[in-house]
Amino acid sequence: MGDESEDLRLVTERLEKLERQNRWMKCVGLAGIALVGCLFLMAQVPPANGTIEEQEFVLRDKAGNVRGRLGMNEAGPGLSIYDATGIDRVGLRAGEDGPVLVLRSGKNKIQAQLAVVEGIPWLSLFDATERERAILVVNDVKGPILTLYDAKGKAVFSRP
Repeated sequence: MGDESEDLRLVTERLEKLERQNRWMKCVGLAGIALVGCLFLMAQVPPANGTIEEQEFVLRDKAGNVRGRLGMNEAGPGLSIYDATGIDRVGLRAGEDGPVLVLRSGKNKIQAQLAVVEGIPWLSLFDATERERAILVVNDVKGPILTLYDAKGKAVFSRP
């Protein structure tokens, strides 16, 4: 009977020793993983000047639909903002002649356009068929010019 209790005590001591070693190995393993993770994160150096450079940035809603786009194309940089149906409602472009801001209706028709062409600001307003109905130009030489058009495109009012 005494041998069995002595054997049980020895087995218990060995089991406790193995459990301590196992806990120690787990701690060392976790510390190693944490160290490797820290080294990986430290290797991700942000740009020195705090800028991010890309060709295009796309903004998506929760459903994955494109709702905005900032990027470069042949004409230069541009920003587009889309509605829930995918229509480009607001467009801002920096072309060679100057910047252009375009506002569109829900039917994808241009409703207003603000542009600077060769240093001269232009504001154009359009009807539902995208026919230009009003233009305001501010010219340094001639001063402001307002022109209104009828539904057929004929000028009905113009004041320099």
